[in-house]
Amino acid sequence: MEHAVEKIVGDNPAALKELKRRIKEVEEVEQVYLLEDPIEGIIITFMVKEEHLVNSIELSFKIGRNLENLSNKRYRIYSFSYAQEELEKGNLYFIKNCGLGDLIYNSSTSKKTLWRHKGEIERLLKMATSNLEREIDRINSFTEGISFYRKRKEWGGAAFLIHQKIEWLYRCLETFAMGKPLICHKIANHIVYACPFIYGAGPILNTARRDDLQLLEVLDRAYSESRYHSAFDVTKREIKLLNERAEMMENQVREIFSFRFGSCQKLLAKEKENGKVPTSAFEVDPLLDDDEDKIFGLLKETIPEIVTPLKIISFGKRIGYRERQNFEGTQTNSFINYDLLVVTNETAGIYPNKISQLIAVKSKGLITTTIIVTTPKRIEQALYKGNLFIHRILNEGTLIYSNPQFLIEIPDQVKPSEEDIQKIKRDFSIRQSRAHGFLRATSEVEGDDDATELSLQHLAVQQISLGAIYGMLGLRPENTKLKYLLDLCSNFSDAPDSCFPRKNEEDQKLFNKLINSTQDLRFRTSDRRSLVDANILLTRSQAFIKEMENVVEEKIKTLEVELKEKNYENAEN
Repeated sequence: MEHAVEKIVGDNPAALKELKRRIKEVEEVEQVYLLEDPIEGIIITFMVKEEHLVNSIELSFKIGRNLENLSNKRYRIYSFSYAQEELEKGNLYFIKNCGLGDLIYNSSTSKKTLWRHKGEIERLLKMATSNLEREIDRINSFTEGISFYRKRKEWGGAAFLIHQKIEWLYRCLETFAMGKPLICHKIANHIVYACPFIYGAGPILNTARRDDLQLLEVLDRAYSESRYHSAFDVTKREIKLLNERAEMMENQVREIFSFRFGSCQKLLAKEKENGKVPTSAFEVDPLLDDDEDKIFGLLKETIPEIVTPLKIISFGKRIGYRERQNFEGTQTNSFINYDLLVVTNETAGIYPNKISQLIAVKSKGLITTTIIVTTPKRIEQALYKGNLFIHRILNEGTLIYSNPQFLIEIPDQVKPSEEDIQKIKRDFSIRQSRAHGFLRATSEVEGDDDATELSLQHLAVQQISLGAIYGMLGLRPENTKLKYLLDLCSNFSDAPDSCFPRKNEEDQKLFNKLINSTQDLRFRTSDRRSLVDANILLTRSQAFIKEMENVVEEKIKTLEVELKEKNYENAEN
């Protein structure tokens, strides 16, 4: 889960205090470092005395039990001496999670810690880069050997070297992303060890698929059998497939290192004079502090350039953030988004996104809008059918503009009917089933076709959004572009922003990949996207679907309570 990161350090002192209390119960623990990454989540590193590592299984159980109620966390346990030695060698795990992390607990009598000053971190990061380059150079010797054996059609030798290449790639990955490699020759064990912990490390062989499981068995047998049996049973096709997976693994290692290295650089860039990293710091654009009448004046002036409005109503607003690059570096500036209902006599040829684009241009990007364009007839039909969303907008929304000649009778109160509730349930059930179907389909192409995988995630999020929008707003949007749907979902949930954060450039790029994935699928025939990105977006899409399911479930419960009250009132009358 890489969404809505629980800020137990910056935003929740009580949770941090409770965590420290639990840690104190484990006598073996000397120091604890915590890093809250907006993408990776919470990484906790425990330092214990050397002698306690003998009982590492029991110790892991104790620590895990005390953290079981803490969501979105992963943890590792090391001796302080090992961690210190690895940090000085340029181990990226300890640089990021300890050198740049927060020391939240220290029962040691020693004054030594793993936290480092900015200059030291920069030196260690250079060492980390050199370490990776050295490891990749070593692994390249296996690549040359594989090519040599394939040319000679000696498939057994090629299989052995592919195994060695993948094994060393896993060890390299585990070292800089987990702190310590697994010393084991079975690739299956490396998959179990590394993939659940390392963010973005999707297994190159999916053991749930029979063909991949067979390839994995061939790979692991290659290490033990090909060295001793000249007639090791492996086909040319299997060698081709395994070599492709080895290349995927190498790309994945480079991407994950780059991802974590970039995170370290961002932490350094945000470092204050005292060397600590702030949880958040945003510059608010001056326009957002102005009188709202000025903003509404801009909207009243701009919207009529594209459509003749009878009524403009604001029914929601929220502040967002975006990163901007300039000569002074990276700055995070704010913008404000308004949700607008625009009523006009004719909607043919009217595109809400064109209105939004014009508003953004005139406000220099400081105002964005999510616009629903409708007609008086549709408003009357919605009110007649008891549409709670339209009724609420007309009653409670902020009126920006109204044509004096446009009058509409608004009922005093709208109560749900049994038919309304059943319709919401049926509609959402279908959308929910489709969303999960698309997500299940991603496992069939995982690691093989990243463009298809991302487009399936796109469709899953689109379907659950449509279901949630109808369930919560009673609206079937004519515009089904995913970004627009997510903006509509923001009216009743924080999930679009928490599950798909867009506060920094990296998150924005990820979001754009998801948004543009279906279009890219039509125009690109060769596409090897980042395996890390595909896994990040899958996690975020799964989280978003879960959040929408919870929101609609609560809405249905509320409607059912209102229906009971309505029936009770009718019975009394």
